[in-house]
Amino acid sequence: MPDPAHSIIVAPGGVKVCPVLTRSGAHGREILAFVHPTAGHQIVKGTLEEGEALEPAALRELAEESGIDSARIMAKIAEIEVPDYCQFWHVYECETDADLAEKWSFFAQEDEGKWFHFFWIPLAQLPTKDWIDQFQPVISALQDWFAAKD
Repeated sequence: MPDPAHSIIVAPGGVKVCPVLTRSGAHGREILAFVHPTAGHQIVKGTLEEGEALEPAALRELAEESGIDSARIMAKIAEIEVPDYCQFWHVYECETDADLAEKWSFFAQEDEGKWFHFFWIPLAQLPTKDWIDQFQPVISALQDWFAAKD
């Protein structure tokens, strides 16, 4: 949880899980991303539900938003304070053995349903202007994590 010396006030529903599905691609490490119909390019993330553990919540969010239910968590990448949104994110590296397409669309049931358009993007190409500011600390943490790991 947040460091008491730097803690933020987390809004109700402000604890988030962010499962980052990764793979090796032609241009190095790639992450799964999607285009949200009203909020730009994003990585899967969602709210920790009451009484839920972090890792199962991350895998639940990945399944709910992308349809991928075969992923496993490899490591916790970071814990990130997002003070502008009164949120605290738990970011996980995930992998799957499933043979996933380069691009696909999935109808997520959240907020009366939305189509999310998924694609793989090389981590080295991030960030781009299409990403909302909320994801910049996550992108930086991912780049640092994989630079040290790879």
